[in-house]
Amino acid sequence: MPHGNGVLRSQIEATLLTHRVDLVLQAHEHDYERSWPTANGQPTQANYTAPAAPVYVVNGAGGNREKNELPPGDQPWSVPADASSGLHPQTANVSFAIVRVAGEQLVYQQIDSESGERIDEFAIIK
Repeated sequence: MPHGNGVLRSQIEATLLTHRVDLVLQAHEHDYERSWPTANGQPTQANYTAPAAPVYVVNGAGGNREKNELPPGDQPWSVPADASSGLHPQTANVSFAIVRVAGEQLVYQQIDSESGERIDEFAIIK
């Protein structure tokens, strides 16, 4: 996500922006979280249409068995729960992702492994 190691982020971010990367998938935290399109630690917009910067997804699909705290979710780049059709984009559930690309649209879904219910969904539209 946009927080974390500032030196590493500054070295990688220029490459991501130069090459117009739309989606950065990462895993480490034991939760699921996504951002708005973000550059320099700030959102560039509050939607996913023709993003000017990458969208960051931390897919901690293994869940949070350790009961670590979830990220605060109150950062400017963090998507509020009600911005994703009422679904909560921050969760500690064991889950998996489905990514579909069709034409100029990428649809990302995060699915709860136990219930099969959708935890989150968003679409990047070029």
